[in-house]
Amino acid sequence: MNALVAACKVLNQTVDGIDLFNRVKKIFSYPTNPSRSENVQKTLSIASSSFKSLAFVANSIALGAHMRGASDRTLEAITSSESVIQFLGAFPELLRVRIDYKLGHISIARATLEASAPLISTARAYNESEFYRYKHIRSLPQSERAQEEPIYGEDPLDYSKVIMRDWDNRPIIGWKVGVGISDKDCDDKIKAAEQFFTTLSPAETAVKGSAMVITSLKQNSVQQKEAAANHDTFSVNLVGLAVIPEALHNDVIFRQYECAITHQPIRDPVGDPNGKTLYERNAIVRCINLYHKSPMTNAPLEVNQLVEKPLLKALIDQRLEAYEKLIKTAIEVGGVTGVPPDQMEAVKRENPNY
Repeated sequence: MNALVAACKVLNQTVDGIDLFNRVKKIFSYPTNPSRSENVQKTLSIASSSFKSLAFVANSIALGAHMRGASDRTLEAITSSESVIQFLGAFPELLRVRIDYKLGHISIARATLEASAPLISTARAYNESEFYRYKHIRSLPQSERAQEEPIYGEDPLDYSKVIMRDWDNRPIIGWKVGVGISDKDCDDKIKAAEQFFTTLSPAETAVKGSAMVITSLKQNSVQQKEAAANHDTFSVNLVGLAVIPEALHNDVIFRQYECAITHQPIRDPVGDPNGKTLYERNAIVRCINLYHKSPMTNAPLEVNQLVEKPLLKALIDQRLEAYEKLIKTAIEVGGVTGVPPDQMEAVKRENPNY
């Protein structure tokens, strides 16, 4: 193992450790009563994180075994185990990435990087195991490399003697002890496997590192927006926010109209065709794009079937405008007062079942 590959392995372990820590935090941050999509995400995250933890342990053992000068046979066994774990863990990870992307939780760039990482890791671990496997075989004398080779049937063929067929559909009628792989073939396979995994190791590091950077930038952006939305001075344009600031959740209007998916006050309301359910537009659109069903009734539902709520939307905008002007005193006295009676009656007629 050259210095570049060793450095990449250490960096990979560092990135994987940080990623695992963030995944565990995210798993425990899911709501107590999650929606169906959140349940699916949590299940896939747990499955993916479990395989990732096993791969992390296997890679750590392989790195430690190499530093202690373990035999090629031992290193082959460890890296083979890692390649199987990486392969199995790729399935829940790819499903998780697909759902997160369709729900709009991650960008196309981040989805591409996160989907590529398990595939690159699997290919790297497999070629690394092949490298150690053929190094071990190369160290054996030719007499110990003997292996069973198939005996192929020839025409005219007695099909009752056919045991099985190979990948090329050739009939196998028995087995014989062959001479085993030659030194030249071993050297060729060692060289090919080494080229693959020494190339894939830096690629694996670059992909995982880039995904972590994008995730970190996204988290910082979200934290800055939340801090701005909840800042005591409220020096932001409240009407321009995509969510209702947490400090305003107890407002008489905001707490009355909550999204059935997020269970948060609605900023951009739309209604279910059943006439009994309100949603945050972004939340229900993501859900429809993923399942094409109502999350409340499981009835087929498309975006164009959602019912606009212009009067409620106007009332929410007006409440936010009023809080922009009176936010400090409004929080101290418990909220903005004085909704015009005719406007409140119009909103109730529009939404009689809420």
